[in-house]
Amino acid sequence: MHFSSSAATSAILLMACTALATPVAAPSLSTDGPLVFSAAHDSEGGVEKRSYTGSCKDCKVYYWNNDITLECACFDKAGRTLYNQLPLTTCLRNGDGQLYWGRNGGFQGSCRQPSLNGQKYFKAECRNNAGAWALTREINLEEKIHNDNGWLVCHV
Repeated sequence: MHFSSSAATSAILLMACTALATPVAAPSLSTDGPLVFSAAHDSEGGVEKRSYTGSCKDCKVYYWNNDITLECACFDKAGRTLYNQLPLTTCLRNGDGQLYWGRNGGFQGSCRQPSLNGQKYFKAECRNNAGAWALTREINLEEKIHNDNGWLVCHV
């Protein structure tokens, strides 16, 4: 079989794009065996969208690209581990020194010292309306952040 130069180039580009678009599972976090999750399952046998802490592991918060980011290794329906980040500014806002749910809240400009307790309770120091720094109450990230087939998503 003979292909024209442009047809061969198109076929190669199509294969390369398909390979790049295919999700690849990250290597296991453990060096002494496979990574094991105790994932909650939905009625179709997939990972339950409402519980990221039941199907994600090794969650942490840190600054990344001038944003406060939640990073986890999450389990998808096929059993692969996907490492991903969710900028928390897509979910949280600062209201007079306290954290609240709010789409594109941009709290990172007025908060510092982020911390995560037990993989789901987030707090930080935030400026109140008087400009003073105050430690926020803990907010349960599991209320609005879910694992959607291996990806962290925020529903606010």
